Amino acid sequence: RALEAMRAHLRAAARGLPRRADLLALPRQRFDEAERRLGRALLANTGAHGLRLARCATRLSARLLATRVAQLHDRVDTLGRRADASLGRLTGPRRARLERIGGRLRPRPLRNRILQCRERLDALDRRARGCLAAKVAGSRNHLEGCGKLLASLSYHAVLARGFALVRDAEGRTVRAAAGVVSGQRLDIELADGHIDAEARGAGRARGAATPGAKRPAQRTTTGSRSGNQGSLF
Repeated sequence: RALEAMRAHLRAAARGLPRRADLLALPRQRFDEAERRLGRALLANTGAHGLRLARCATRLSARLLATRVAQLHDRVDTLGRRADASLGRLTGPRRARLERIGGRLRPRPLRNRILQCRERLDALDRRARGCLAAKVAGSRNHLEGCGKLLASLSYHAVLARGFALVRDAEGRTVRAAAGVVSGQRLDIELADGHIDAEARGAGRARGAATPGAKRPAQRTTTGSRSGNQGSLF
């Protein structure tokens, strides 16, 4: 049954399709029309080319061709003469310039020029060396002056005159005797080294004394770190 149904469906679909003759009728008609037009087009094209050939034939005679060749030959000759004249005008000044320069291209002038340049280079080298030496000397003098100024402003010059610089255990400068307490470790810097010291009593201001008591002499235990310093007092 399914096969019969499909077969019936196929026959129905086949009845709805156009016939082969109907499908080919329109292309066949177009082909026939093109065939009829092609003959007329070939005749028209042949006539146009014939007219064009007839018009060109009058200019293709041997005499006209010879005349044309002669004209072109004359034009080539004219261009050749102009090229020769232009080349002569162009090369003339350059040849004269080369002749002028040729006199300076001999070995002797070149050798003299090289010697002059070498002498100038030597003079410039001597001047450069002199300038560099003067610059270095000026910088050295300035540096020595700065060193002397630094030495004069440094506290080491003061120590060389017999003074001493006292610091506490933390490295702070002791500026007053009142800031020293008994048993405090001190570092005394002289001109030639350092001394470790220990305070035996508290510091007192200058002129201060205990009423009714004899001022004891302060003794300091010292240890030299840079030679024979001896006792501080």
